[in-house]
Amino acid sequence: MYDRIRLVRPEFDDELTGLIIDLDYLRKGQPAGTTPSKFFIQLKAIFLMLEALGSARIEGNRTTVAQAAEDRIARKPGDGPSSDERMREYLNVEQALTFLETLPQESLATPGLVRELHKRVVEGLPLTGEGSASPGSWRPGPVAIAGSRHRPPDAGDVPALMDELFAFLDAPDNPRYDLIKLALAHHRFAWIHPFDNGNGRAVRLFTYGLILRAGFRVAGTGGDGRILHPTAIFCSDREAYYAALERADAGDEEGLLAWCRYVLRGLKAEIEKIDRLSDFTYLRDRILLPALEELARRDGVNGREWAILEAGIRTEEPLTNARARSALGGDVSIAYVSRILADLRERRLLIPESEGARKYSVNFGDSPLLRTLIGALDREGFLPLQGEI
Repeated sequence: MYDRIRLVRPEFDDELTGLIIDLDYLRKGQPAGTTPSKFFIQLKAIFLMLEALGSARIEGNRTTVAQAAEDRIARKPGDGPSSDERMREYLNVEQALTFLETLPQESLATPGLVRELHKRVVEGLPLTGEGSASPGSWRPGPVAIAGSRHRPPDAGDVPALMDELFAFLDAPDNPRYDLIKLALAHHRFAWIHPFDNGNGRAVRLFTYGLILRAGFRVAGTGGDGRILHPTAIFCSDREAYYAALERADAGDEEGLLAWCRYVLRGLKAEIEKIDRLSDFTYLRDRILLPALEELARRDGVNGREWAILEAGIRTEEPLTNARARSALGGDVSIAYVSRILADLRERRLLIPESEGARKYSVNFGDSPLLRTLIGALDREGFLPLQGEI
């Protein structure tokens, strides 16, 4: 009744072949790895936020990057779920992304995982909005895709079609087809539309998991892996994303090849772009220090606070009372320096490197520096939706 999912095989001189070769090189390689772990971990968390926000934005969520940043700055440890439906939607995706990164490679493409991801993305959302009447279950009835000519398969066929999709992913094909299978699986999932709602968010989470499964969770800076932002492929031009999916819906060879080119072209561009952040010289000089300077221009820090934070950014060593005093020229008392450090900790601009330690790192993950850091990322072209902060 339905065409089976199948591999497509590009010609040797097809752009797709070159993309596969280039991505395989990136998969086996790793970033330069000079960015300190303490900064790399914070960057990774910020890009998970941007990934989640991008996925929600594709579905019509109008939360801006600036609003998401303000929410993160205002949120305190132990705060419950957001009461704002739009915020809750993207935070659900962010938490699901974090969950995916904890899983071993062999568990990243199973029916149980996909159903769990769906439960997570619709949790706490109203049925009149982005919630689901059947969280974590294949849809019990028909569903339509707004603005698309495609009519998803009958609900009774969904279990078998999803089983076929997972069998396709697990088939022992040559590893050179891994990325083609990843791209085709994204389209097929969207084509089946297995859930009553939340399919777009679920398929992009599923694709994130497949990228990790394909080996892009490499040993990177400080052993923390590579930063990934695949939703940027889709959300920078939502209409192009939908048009590419629609072209592939016909199921012909050229439409499927065009879809694979679209996905792998975007994946390669994003990986190469974000890998630049593992070069600490680039990160420090083009992102972190400009963000600190902008915060100072906005009167977010005074001159002495700026000097201490700059010292904390410029080297890998933790910031101690003695180093902070040295940054101020050494002509102030230890007690005075301690008061400045205490104030910076209170505003979360500094965080202890370990519980109770008197060694600190500059914090830009959920402090006022987040606003200006995202602005610096925007100016350097790291945000797919530019000019929002």
